[in-house]
Amino acid sequence: MPWTRITRGTTNVFADLGYPDAAERQTKTRLALAVNELLKARKLKQREIALLLGVPQPKVSALTNGPSRSPALPIA
Repeated sequence: MPWTRITRGTTNVFADLGYPDAAERQTKTRLALAVNELLKARKLKQREIALLLGVPQPKVSALTNGPSRSPALPIA
């Protein structure tokens, strides 16, 4: 079996993949993970998280579905 060369990446997979908005994508991904952790840990509904964060429920829904499905997700 031939060997495959493996290149070590950085701490931002989006930068490694060449996305021009890599830092923003990484931030959105981290935010989505944090929101999902809140949902699970506190056993809250999306509308309750939305109230805590001061954002509309559809934005929480978009975050919990992941930035990869909505790369242009407006956070503010």
